[in-house]
Amino acid sequence: MALHLALEERVGPLNEKQAELLVAAREDADRLHRIIEGLLEMGRIRSGRVLMDLRPLFPEDLVSQGMEGMRASFRDKGVTLESDVPGDAPPVLADTIRIGLVVSNLLGNALKFTPPGGSVTVSVRSEEREQGKEVVFTVQDTGVGIPPESLPHLFERFYRVPGQEEKSGAGLGLAIAKEIVEAHGGRVWAESEIGRGSRFSFALRAAETKQVPAGPKT
Repeated sequence: MALHLALEERVGPLNEKQAELLVAAREDADRLHRIIEGLLEMGRIRSGRVLMDLRPLFPEDLVSQGMEGMRASFRDKGVTLESDVPGDAPPVLADTIRIGLVVSNLLGNALKFTPPGGSVTVSVRSEEREQGKEVVFTVQDTGVGIPPESLPHLFERFYRVPGQEEKSGAGLGLAIAKEIVEAHGGRVWAESEIGRGSRFSFALRAAETKQVPAGPKT
């Protein structure tokens, strides 16, 4: 708050160098705040202190919610954002806020590594598995790709792909996404080819036929 007030010149005018230093300090403070919030959220999920509000929800609504807050960032960078969600995709049991966060985290990660002129697509498909039907959400980009040796470590806390550290942030977004998905009883994974982009996917179990979402699709 003190940094924001100073930058708004509430306590007096700033010269160019002072403003530059305060902006840098504010950005670092905001980054540390996000790291702390992320670690606290992961701790709460792991300890079982977070109660997931699981409800039958349409995949289309979850995707739309996750994409909505990201559209401006994609537009500003010149990256196309698209969705491919079939109308007959079955509803899933999910916490709408937290799965929305998973989608937006995956989109933010894709945007970082997709150059202007590229595209990111969110798709949904249903699959039959031994334990029942599940719905798979995939975020696919046309970015730089990830080396094969890094794929097993992507969802670890603070992991950043060598050579991409400057763009990778704190290395918590994917770890938080993994914790949330697994708390739903789901699974998450990544696939990639250097120079051809990456695909990040997570799967949630489909709701039973009798569990129909109360609200309409978006």
